[in-house]
Amino acid sequence: PRNDELASGISREEASRIKKSLGIAEQKTVILYAPTYREYQKDANRNVVSRPPIDFAKWEETLGEQYVLLFRAHYEVSKSLNIRPDKFLIDVSNYPHLNDLMLISDLLISDYSSIFFDFSILERPMVCFAYDYDIYSHLRGLYFDIRKELGDEHIKTEDDLLHAVVTLDVEGRTAKARQFRQKYVEKYGSATNEAVDLIYKGLQERRLCDNHDRKWSAITHC
Repeated sequence: PRNDELASGISREEASRIKKSLGIAEQKTVILYAPTYREYQKDANRNVVSRPPIDFAKWEETLGEQYVLLFRAHYEVSKSLNIRPDKFLIDVSNYPHLNDLMLISDLLISDYSSIFFDFSILERPMVCFAYDYDIYSHLRGLYFDIRKELGDEHIKTEDDLLHAVVTLDVEGRTAKARQFRQKYVEKYGSATNEAVDLIYKGLQERRLCDNHDRKWSAITHC
């Protein structure tokens, strides 16, 4: 149901309000980077040592002033990275509404996160940066190879990723996102109404069963 909001879209005024609250200029291309939490990457004291192989300064130098990067990670990962926000990089790990971030983003970068299913509803470009695929798939297990679904088997390093962003085929990536949605996302747009209808139907059936049980109890008691 929470994805109904993504299907409905967002007004230009609302998008501007969200961007302004985050300090994002209107003309910027917004990238949302949302890596999956790797809970197995902790030291002997249970402190998170998960660090994506990225250099945000390199990202800024490569991409230039046209872009702004929203970094959305588990709060422990964000804390361990000690990110200092600036005009290019904004740490949105503690931002309360993920839908807001997706709605204002032009591109999503992630790895094994279910955010791909949500973002695909917007039919905007998505890139898979699964730099530790072999390790993650061995330790956690995966239902399918997300890299192949998005055509990103070749993106293994930070340089590969930045090249993919700089040379982004917007139309091709958008088509991939649409195909991904059609294949995997069954309900959106009317999911809230359908969920409420199912709950109401269940309550009605439960009420009928309760009434039947009470009547049967009264008969057997007599």
